[in-house]
Amino acid sequence: MSKIDEVAELLIEEINEFKKTTDDLKELIVYTNSKASKVDLSPLNDTINKLFSAQRQMSNTHYSKIKNILLGMKPKPKKNSQAIKISVLSLGALVFAVLGYALIAIKQLPEIKAEEYNKGEKRVLNHFLAFFEANPKAKKTYDLWIDNYNK
Repeated sequence: MSKIDEVAELLIEEINEFKKTTDDLKELIVYTNSKASKVDLSPLNDTINKLFSAQRQMSNTHYSKIKNILLGMKPKPKKNSQAIKISVLSLGALVFAVLGYALIAIKQLPEIKAEEYNKGEKRVLNHFLAFFEANPKAKKTYDLWIDNYNK
């Protein structure tokens, strides 16, 4: 596609240069006609007109060839809409499953926290009881402290 664009740019540049040359020649014709001495420029006009028509014909042929090339190019294949639909549905199902799991986990969170708290409380109490059994003096000191604290 870029080569076609380059060819089109070159053609446009050639046409613009040719038009500029013809405009310069036409200005020269007007200038020479305004002078006192008249020169017969009809052969020059004929040559310019022939060149201009040849250039126009060549540009038209180039445009028609470019058009044929562009029409002959195969269009890109369209994406398979079935696969897109399946992937979108799969993604939606996955999102729905993750959200459902998250909601269930959030609902069970207080229960889990309560269970863990109870387990920790039992561990701490067992630890204190084992400590007090191993150290009866510490148990007596603790009992005195609790009695003073509760008063």
